[in-house]
Amino acid sequence: MAKIKLDHVSLKIGNSEILEDISFELNQEEIVGLVGPNGAGKSSTIKLITRFYSPTQGEILLNDKKITLLKTSYYPISYIPDEPIFYDYMTVEEHLIFVNSMYSGRKCYTLSELIQILDLTPHLNKTPGTLSKGTRQKLMIALSLIRNFDFLIADEPFSGLDPEQVHIFKRILLTQKEHKKSVLISTHQLGLIEDICDKYIMIEQGKVIAYGSKKEILAQYGFSSDMSLEQCYLSILKSRREIYDVPG
Repeated sequence: MAKIKLDHVSLKIGNSEILEDISFELNQEEIVGLVGPNGAGKSSTIKLITRFYSPTQGEILLNDKKITLLKTSYYPISYIPDEPIFYDYMTVEEHLIFVNSMYSGRKCYTLSELIQILDLTPHLNKTPGTLSKGTRQKLMIALSLIRNFDFLIADEPFSGLDPEQVHIFKRILLTQKEHKKSVLISTHQLGLIEDICDKYIMIEQGKVIAYGSKKEILAQYGFSSDMSLEQCYLSILKSRREIYDVPG
């Protein structure tokens, strides 16, 4: 079974402790929400998994193998960054064709399927600079879905999407789970992920403050079972800040 495991991982950049002793797993057929305020360490966690950063301490394992030892050609992770990255001189269609040509073998979707699902047909001959923020995000999502992968890592992927686009993207994520893929989705918009996530990793100031299903986290903190994910999260932050006298 495909699995990513962070085992007591810390990250220090310069004199700053970005992440401290974090541990969690991302298992096959799971959608996991990585939740935290701005600056909590969500993007840094994702950059460790995608090998942009290397941990200062601890290990990151993919199927029980250190990710630092895996060849790039055997790194079954696709990534949606928090800021879309494009070639300004290439059209939407050229982006899709170019990225598709980089990957051989079985694909998650055909180009025509992605164009239809994400309603990109009216924009195929446009360059990224002429697109709305939401359409640029849809293109970034499309590019991440072209290759085959076991894990989809998405950093604030709802940015710029309207309600209909959010619905379509959530359906895409659930489809990946049905196809035995795993999804890690970083966001501070808790209301958008409560109905699709199996587990949550809540972090603050570089530390994991809660990890598990919503039911498990509510039980851990003694909260009511009818509390929303947002209420749960805010109550945990409040209690921690009162204990440690941390400003809100």
